[in-house]
Amino acid sequence: IGLTGWLAMDTLSGKKPGLVGACVGAVAGLATVTPAAGFVTMNGAFVLGLCASVICYVCVLAIQMVELDDALDVWGVHGMGGYTGTLLVGVLADASVNPGTAERSLRQFLVQATCATICAAYSFGVSYLLLALVDLAVGIRPKRRHEGELDIAQTGEVAYVTHKSSDNLDRDVSTDSEAVRSPKQAS
Repeated sequence: IGLTGWLAMDTLSGKKPGLVGACVGAVAGLATVTPAAGFVTMNGAFVLGLCASVICYVCVLAIQMVELDDALDVWGVHGMGGYTGTLLVGVLADASVNPGTAERSLRQFLVQATCATICAAYSFGVSYLLLALVDLAVGIRPKRRHEGELDIAQTGEVAYVTHKSSDNLDRDVSTDSEAVRSPKQAS
């Protein structure tokens, strides 16, 4: 459902649905249903898949709009998908699936929201600290002028064509490939 919903979101936003979007949508659905696995019915899983496609899609667009680097859409898909799935346990949990455990209620929703928010804040703080230390030691990002050249030089193709901060979004891959050839190869 996440895959189909993601492709529908691509279509509704005027983008051409493709394999990358299908894969990202499938991962969004899986990341969102994981916290709820064992607590929701098949209908609940269907609702989770729909929520995953819409919420994760909007989160990925939002992170691109503010031009933050989110390689592989980790925050938008895994982070927000998992957060959404965790919250929706409080809304969709069915006691008949796993008796004696989670059951939908306002109390369960608040427990899920509190725990998920604490985990998100902790993860953000620790990640920020570790990345700041690594950045001081060796750097975590190349200079902006070199970003567009890395994929071409290392793999011969452009990897993140949707990343807005790349300077070569509109450049043709064949043109990029020619740019990294040595003068001998070009002649």
